[in-house]
Amino acid sequence: MKNPLPRWRQFPIWAIPLFLGLAMTLAPGCATRREVAEIVARSNAAMLTSQLGAGIDLLTNATRGATGPAGTGGVDPSAQIDAFIEAHSDQPATVAALRVRQGVLLLSQRRFNLARAAFDAALVEHLHTDRDLALKRLSIPLVWWGENSLLNPFPESMVPRAQEAMKAFDAEVTRLGRPPGAAESMQTRDLLAEIRAWIALTVTRRASDFPTMKTRLEEALDTYGAILTPADLEALQQPERVLAESSITQEGRRRLRSKAVLAAGAERFQELEREGIHPTLHSPELQRLVAHPLHP
Repeated sequence: MKNPLPRWRQFPIWAIPLFLGLAMTLAPGCATRREVAEIVARSNAAMLTSQLGAGIDLLTNATRGATGPAGTGGVDPSAQIDAFIEAHSDQPATVAALRVRQGVLLLSQRRFNLARAAFDAALVEHLHTDRDLALKRLSIPLVWWGENSLLNPFPESMVPRAQEAMKAFDAEVTRLGRPPGAAESMQTRDLLAEIRAWIALTVTRRASDFPTMKTRLEEALDTYGAILTPADLEALQQPERVLAESSITQEGRRRLRSKAVLAAGAERFQELEREGIHPTLHSPELQRLVAHPLHP
């Protein structure tokens, strides 16, 4: 009942899209736009490299430098953010947004104490996008989950804390999903919903009995399924290898990640079925997807 998920379906699967999905929002006419754009480009490369592993070149002439991750030209993007902020402390909105980005970057590198400090330094009164505000409000559960997501087994003593984190994610997913929602807000909503789903599935695996597992699994899948459109559910009927062929698009990548979430849910679903326990989901389409998953 407590078989662990493969490592690729735990921290990395949600970290890559969340970290790379962030983009800076700057005031028009900002004199430092080019400098910030360079920071963003470097931090994107660093975030992806930290998730995919050492030795992966992300830029044409990328090399591993002495002071930075592969793909950053030897420059530590976090240090570059610090230097920029020191030189432009009179731009509080830009500084606050960069601190959020820095927190996410450090989180992707599993530098949790520094990530916590960066999020703390992002003053909420200077954040102006739904995305940045959501990440700031979720900084505590984000760092906590990053620190603990790979524990195997996940301690039973942490289940209440995980459930608190899920409630915090629920609040932000609901807030970001309210119309009219900007494209970046909806993208962030989807990414946060994925993280919430992985937390819920971890709690599901930790259930001490099958009836509790059933209740937790139904809640995890019903909550995540609420963000899936009819078109998503239709596309997710395809095998993972087919979805991977369209993963060059943002929508394709999102659906591929959704497939991984549902595959993890299907493992628990089938485990319960073998015990003669039959979970029931709100969506018949979602029920079919997890009850009869297609193999890659």
